[in-house]
Amino acid sequence: MSPRDFFKVVIKILALLVIVNGIFPALANIIPWFGTEASSGIILIAIILLFLVLVFVMLWYTDVIVDFFRLGRGYDSETFHFSNIERKYILEISAAVIGLSLIFNNLPNVLHHGFLYFKSQVQSYSALYATNIVEKQLLYNDLVYIIVGIILIASRKLISKYID
Repeated sequence: MSPRDFFKVVIKILALLVIVNGIFPALANIIPWFGTEASSGIILIAIILLFLVLVFVMLWYTDVIVDFFRLGRGYDSETFHFSNIERKYILEISAAVIGLSLIFNNLPNVLHHGFLYFKSQVQSYSALYATNIVEKQLLYNDLVYIIVGIILIASRKLISKYID
């Protein structure tokens, strides 16, 4: 694998991380803002569109990015040896690792927020009504992350084929 190909794969992996860590949290935060000021929602939608443009450029214009930053030049060796691993396998492994990290990072949060939400529903004297809504929203956000992680793991071959 040449340095140019290596950096193209790294940029595509970073694009996948931008999707998971940038777009999904922003989409999850749109729902609570519908009842508030319109300017906040418009700013959030603009940020999501900016992320989508960034991902589009990172996925389909990787050659331009590699050329602009001169990432394929100035190395002692013309090839990187990774035991003849193909780009699609690196992308599959990275999609699975990102999916597993989403699941393992958010599973304790789901258990915690689920317990607090259940506790607030069972108690006859809830301290604050707002905490019940917040816990429910946090529970939904963490569940979305776990579902996205499962989807990434289950469709890692399709993702690597589509990105590559």
